[in-house]
Amino acid sequence: MQRLVCISKVKLLTNNPHNPDVYFDRGLAYLNTEQYSLAVKDFSKAIELEPEEPYFYVCRGYAWQDFGKLAKAIKDFSKAIELAPDDADIYISRGVVYGKLGMYREDIRDCNRAVALEPENASHHRELGMAYYDAGQIAKSMTSLSKACELDPQNPRYLYNLGAAYVEMGQFTTAIEHLSKAIIMEPLNPDLYSERSTAYYDMGNSKAALEDLATCLRLEPDNARFYQNRAFIRESIRDREGALKDYDKAIQLDPNNEGCINERERMINNKGFLETLFSIFPPSLNPYKGTGKEDGQNQNKNHNDPE
Repeated sequence: MQRLVCISKVKLLTNNPHNPDVYFDRGLAYLNTEQYSLAVKDFSKAIELEPEEPYFYVCRGYAWQDFGKLAKAIKDFSKAIELAPDDADIYISRGVVYGKLGMYREDIRDCNRAVALEPENASHHRELGMAYYDAGQIAKSMTSLSKACELDPQNPRYLYNLGAAYVEMGQFTTAIEHLSKAIIMEPLNPDLYSERSTAYYDMGNSKAALEDLATCLRLEPDNARFYQNRAFIRESIRDREGALKDYDKAIQLDPNNEGCINERERMINNKGFLETLFSIFPPSLNPYKGTGKEDGQNQNKNHNDPE
């Protein structure tokens, strides 16, 4: 269908070679089909014909972003902001790119500007919360994420993000409460169970953590990360055979997973090592902590979410 749209736009351009909207529309079609260089070319032509239209710069910024040209994306979003300084969404878009570049101060600044412009927009508070989260300012992250949940209490994505923040702060009971609410709203999302399993394990409830990971694997049986997480928990409760089976499955699904390969090799070569380790260190210091969230954090932001 998108191919047909592009062809139809070519025909329109034949009759309207100086109409920026036609180039813009075809650029959107190219963007939707991941033909980023062609999208950039058409958006650039639209800008050449109508250089004061901010949305042309916004869409070219998205094309640059998806193309991996983040500095160029920021330049286009900045131009769009210059032309439309009261458009909160553009600040959010630029903030996302700043976050991907690790420029968290700039990300936070842009998200704060968006919140100031539209204080009742739950999504903006969520984006600000995730900007704080990525910057390691977890307490401020929780404040913004709580506001997002207050404004939109039926959004499982916001509850997931807030639950992950509570896990990071070590407030596992509250994290489980929020994640359980999200699961009720979205019971087929394995990432919610994965994050809750982290909270259960960190508070010492290995049985509940394993039950959640079993649900993850029923929902998404080809996810190597879930097997890897379960392998760690099984080894921690001295189920060596089960742990080795899970590491084997994770490696089968993801042959380049060096973490799984190294852990399996360690188990084979150093039988009983982890048993000694767990007799010394409390669960809160284990290497599993955050594993479900670390991958989920790139779901959790930039500012991406579990699907």
